[in-house]
Amino acid sequence: MNTTLPLKRISLSFLIIVLLAFGGAGLDVNAMADTHPLAPPVFLSETAQDTASGHVQLEWGTEEAASETLLFELQRSETPTFANPVTLYQGPDTGTFLSGLSDGDYYFRLRAQTVEGNARSAWSSPLRVTVQHHAMALAMGLFALGGVVFLSTVTVLIQGDRAMRSAES
Repeated sequence: MNTTLPLKRISLSFLIIVLLAFGGAGLDVNAMADTHPLAPPVFLSETAQDTASGHVQLEWGTEEAASETLLFELQRSETPTFANPVTLYQGPDTGTFLSGLSDGDYYFRLRAQTVEGNARSAWSSPLRVTVQHHAMALAMGLFALGGVVFLSTVTVLIQGDRAMRSAES
């Protein structure tokens, strides 16, 4: 008579009951990945940036010797506490270009993770970017000034051409 079959069923049932009862309590996969934390990445630019164009170039790095084996996660938030962050990028690149930003303050943060997933850094210090586009009156004034310069140039060219033709005849 084979008695191993009931023992396997009991062992499997026991394992399922234990997992369901505790619901994985105390088992945090992310915490396990942080057993050998990395140094947080840093932004290579200043701690705050102002732009009037609505675009920004972000570059970052890490103190780790083998930064080419790291993956980075870039998040943006409209609050310094990152209440509702949006992940903009995940991958090995060490920079990105963002455009189309409306007026306001934006906060960016980074973290690094090994490609194998066995270590992850804490979040970097946040980088604040303030976007304040030029006033519409200034933009329209410069547009009008450009129109005047263009029309003046065309007028000078036409008068010069007429003067050359009348001198020839």
